[in-house]
This record gives sequence, structure tokens and C-alpha cells, in this order.
Amino acid sequence: MEKTDEQLYRHSNLGYTLSRATDDLLIQNQITPANAAAILSAFDTAIQEAFTQVRSAITFKYEEKEGSVIYRNVENIWTFVYPKMSIQVADKVIHADKVKIIVVDKKQDSRKKKVAKAPKTAAAADAAPADDV
Repeated sequence: MEKTDEQLYRHSNLGYTLSRATDDLLIQNQITPANAAAILSAFDTAIQEAFTQVRSAITFKYEEKEGSVIYRNVENIWTFVYPKMSIQVADKVIHADKVKIIVVDKKQDSRKKKVAKAPKTAAAADAAPADDV
């Protein structure tokens, strides 16, 4: 199964724990595979909605004199590592010695590559299995 951008948070601690819990329930025959898929799909939707709501409520402050930012881009997945940062959420300020932020550039997502189909030749048509009638 191909992973979608909505499933990225399944690799977080929360998503991993939920996946393990649903796997355990499947093994114990307490839920069906369809139930497990529905649970994970609901998680994908809920986590996306939660981050959409929180996005405007968080303020980041980075001081350049504390060190340089390390960044890289691999297949339009950006990773930024900040050496010192203050994060303000509502009225609370959190100071961190190191912050890692991972961002997916959806506008130019090169991970979704189209594969061109080869033209069907006479030899390929002969090699194809015949339909039983």
C-alpha cells in the first residue's frame, strides 16, 4: 500500500503506539482488519485537523547568535534543525536546546512519480494469458 501525505503522522510516537495497539487487537481477534483500517484512517484525519487548528497558535523564536541552522531537502521533504529555540504556545514559553522540524512540500511533491506504460506489441499480446471462456 502506498503511503499518502495524510499518513505521515503514523510514524510519530502517538501514531506508532496506535498502530501497535490495533495490531495487538487484530492478533487477539478483538477487531477486524476493516476496524483497524477505520481507526487508523480516523487518526489520520483527526491529527491533520488538530495541527491545522494549532498552526496559528504557535510562535517560534530563533536566535541566530546561538548557532547555525542545519537544513536539507530530499524528495521535497525538508528537515530543519535549530540549535536553540523558544516556542510560545498560548501563554506558555518552552525553551529547547535543539528543535527538529520536518516539512513536506506538497506543491512540488516529486514522490508521486508517474510511470509510463510500454506500448503493447504483438509479441507481448501473444504472451498474455488467454481468458477462459
